[in-house]
Amino acid sequence: MADSSVPVAIGVALPTHLGMLAARMLAGEGWRLVEVADLPALIELVGRSSCEQVWWGPGIDAAAVDATLARLGYAGRRAPIPSPLDRHNLRASLGLLPSPLNPETLTRLAEDLGDEQSVRDLADLFLESLDGRWRDAQAAWHSGDAETARRAAHTLKSSAALLGLVPLAEVFKELETLAAEGQLDVAEKLGAQAGPTLENAVQALKEWLVSR
Repeated sequence: MADSSVPVAIGVALPTHLGMLAARMLAGEGWRLVEVADLPALIELVGRSSCEQVWWGPGIDAAAVDATLARLGYAGRRAPIPSPLDRHNLRASLGLLPSPLNPETLTRLAEDLGDEQSVRDLADLFLESLDGRWRDAQAAWHSGDAETARRAAHTLKSSAALLGLVPLAEVFKELETLAAEGQLDVAEKLGAQAGPTLENAVQALKEWLVSR
């Protein structure tokens, strides 16, 4: 049973990675996150706790959640799972984004290719083509061309991941998924906020090149 003296936020069928983010965020504000799998569990927990926030995830009928909470007299905050844009911003605000560049990835790539110069050539090519590919992706979102946006994001994701630019690759992965789902408006918003991640990746890769 949840301690009634602690504010409680309930996550209904939250994906594990999001549950962890929410738990860390709420714990910092004196909250306790309790994850439940279905509405019966929600009814049981809300009925015996002082719940002040409710989140829900895939597979949960939002109308059913609302109706259940209304019957229980719940008057706190309720919200669906954050969008990819919200998730990215949450991770950034919690300091959960990894370093811009993982040098071990480049070391392994050099071993696979047989020499470091080949990695330097790939890094130079990535930096030279990044602006143009990024503009192509932005133009595709703006024009509503989902397939071109998806392909552009996929290419950028693969190149960034190959070079160990993990946070940037994660952003491109989110953009690829959004484009595949036709959520170009959300993709455009996420892309508009990706500037710092892009700049940090470019700076880290340039510094690696200079250091070799």
